[in-house]
Amino acid sequence: MNLQFYGAAGQVTGSCMVLNTGRGRLMVDCGMFQGQHENDERNYSSLNFSPCDIDWVVLTHAHIDHSGLLPRFVKLGYRGPIYGTPATVDLTPLMLLDSVQIQKYDSDWRTKKNIRRGGPKIDPLYCKDDALATQKLLKPIPYGEWLELNRYVKIRLLEAGHILGSASLQVKVRTAETETVVVFSGDVGNRPVPILRDPAVIEKADVLVLESTYGNRLHDYAVDHRDLLKNILMEAVPKRGKVIIPSFAVGRVQEVLYEINYLVENKILQGMSTFVDSPLATEVSNVYMRHTEAYDKEAQDLVKSGDDPFEFPGLKY
Repeated sequence: MNLQFYGAAGQVTGSCMVLNTGRGRLMVDCGMFQGQHENDERNYSSLNFSPCDIDWVVLTHAHIDHSGLLPRFVKLGYRGPIYGTPATVDLTPLMLLDSVQIQKYDSDWRTKKNIRRGGPKIDPLYCKDDALATQKLLKPIPYGEWLELNRYVKIRLLEAGHILGSASLQVKVRTAETETVVVFSGDVGNRPVPILRDPAVIEKADVLVLESTYGNRLHDYAVDHRDLLKNILMEAVPKRGKVIIPSFAVGRVQEVLYEINYLVENKILQGMSTFVDSPLATEVSNVYMRHTEAYDKEAQDLVKSGDDPFEFPGLKY
């Protein structure tokens, strides 16, 4: 077997790895490079291999630094399956269509600057049609179920606790003499967090490819985030103050709403309006409500009691 890294090695974004099992080539993630200008250039040049060389693609989760170059890969000719958990399969098209708008804005801005200098027009990485073509290739795999890609290679996805649908990938490659297990962690979440289950325990791996962005720091699990949020809001409400929370549209917005829902429904906070000012976050919240099977026990019990954590008095999308 051979493993090659095409991104996220030595930096945070652009996750993309290709495992040549000897019985087929598996690409894990196809993420966009984000950040400095040189990363923009890498997005145009990083997929320097033929899509025809890849038999299968697996997404660990829907974040753009793991999924954002898929439409470009499809544009270049990939027509095979793209596997992910059911929630990832529903979230990814939203993320990619949002990315299309950003690509167009960026390419228009760069083109305007280039033309002033006598340079060429800059085309976007991909367009809406490429994102829609990618959507047709997405195929769901439920957590924990083995999928045989062929008679030698099988895969399964296990809870990673990062965002809804996030997964670690376990790959088993069998030959006549041996079976080798390769695990890709994806992005591993904290524990415990609102809504999501804790990351699953990986019982066996001969090779582990591990996300390590925060691997050198300790997290204080004793902090009560709900209590911190409550104290901030309770200070603002009597003053008719405003609390502005910049928040990622996928995952963080839903965590904040979940906590505010608890405070409102239990009458700890009253007389407060909450605004979600993001079309993407609104659509993502709808996906969260379609995939309660991915919730932890507390969140599942809440839904079973009839409480929608993303709808409460005073909330306006």
